[in-house]
Amino acid sequence: MNWYYADGGQQRGPVTEAELAGLIQSGVVRPETLVWRDGMAEWRPLAEARPAALASTSPQPAVPAVPPMAPAPTAGTADGTACAGCGRRFIPEDLVDVAGSPVCAACKPMMLQRLSEGAAGTPHGAGTSWDEGTLGEEDVLARDYEVPAGEAVQAGARELFGHAGTLLLGGALVTLVMFAIQAVPYLGPIAALILQGPLMGGLILACLKHLRTGRMEVGDAFQGFGPRFWPLCRAHVIPTLFASLAYIPVVIMVVAAAVVGIASGAGMPSITGVSVLVLAMAGVLLVGGVLVGTYLTVSWIYTLPLVADRGYRVLPAMKLSRRFVGRHFWQHLFLMILLGLVGLLGFIACIVGIFVAFPIIMFAQAFVYNRLFKGLRPAQQTSF
Repeated sequence: MNWYYADGGQQRGPVTEAELAGLIQSGVVRPETLVWRDGMAEWRPLAEARPAALASTSPQPAVPAVPPMAPAPTAGTADGTACAGCGRRFIPEDLVDVAGSPVCAACKPMMLQRLSEGAAGTPHGAGTSWDEGTLGEEDVLARDYEVPAGEAVQAGARELFGHAGTLLLGGALVTLVMFAIQAVPYLGPIAALILQGPLMGGLILACLKHLRTGRMEVGDAFQGFGPRFWPLCRAHVIPTLFASLAYIPVVIMVVAAAVVGIASGAGMPSITGVSVLVLAMAGVLLVGGVLVGTYLTVSWIYTLPLVADRGYRVLPAMKLSRRFVGRHFWQHLFLMILLGLVGLLGFIACIVGIFVAFPIIMFAQAFVYNRLFKGLRPAQQTSF
């Protein structure tokens, strides 16, 4: 049986029974020293937890004992279920259920203590994390970071077929619904514009739940159809419309060119100095529109996760996302290009490959967001 003990407010161990006896003899571990081993509900003084070990020792002067943090688990596995407390992965048999989340034996006392103190999950995260978030926006913006683009895609591909396939099935169902909406005659594009935010936001929340607790059900992918529906709808519609404004000059030039052609009686612009100039200007505006539209799309990439996970209003979420992305814009652009290539490969793979590629893309976005915005406290405002 391995033991952990507190020394100056720090966790020490693990140590065996024999090593613990030696520490007692040397005075390092005293009767009032807090100790813990697997199976104990909480840290307790040695005199209470292991009185037999003190039988042959003389009393030592008392020193104040500071409870240490729960010991880190020693039996993690890369392919198991993540503990909701420490994030390490274990086989399911080594975890216990605490308030609906899997917890390892080392973190169980900490989680039970938090529950007894009335701690709750994030109000906008649907219980997806034990981390309530304590950092303000400026604290998050002050941290430097690297965008783990390749790692995120690899994690999405790895997790896609794990966890009983719920991520694959949930993501595939969301993708199927999005395709079905687009196929509706006349009203399809409008319906897609309205429903795409709740669909993608719900899938992002499901991916975040999987990342933070190791738990996910297929129905989690559709949790955007609830109290978050309209905020998620706005979180998709508003950035999309704003980014689309960059292409309005191109549309104006194309219409102007068509009008010139019709007015000349040719039906299309003739190859004259005027028409060439109009086409050249349209080309310049098209390139400018693509650059501006791409910049805005990349800058607002975290708008939807911030609204879904932290309850931000749309405009503050857009502002925070733009400020955050602006620090390492090219890394975020590379992430977008990489995710675009994943989607393209999925589409090329007999089109049905998109049902695999899209969940990978959404999981990768959730993976990056979860890492870069870790600790951000939820927004207090719930109105538009």
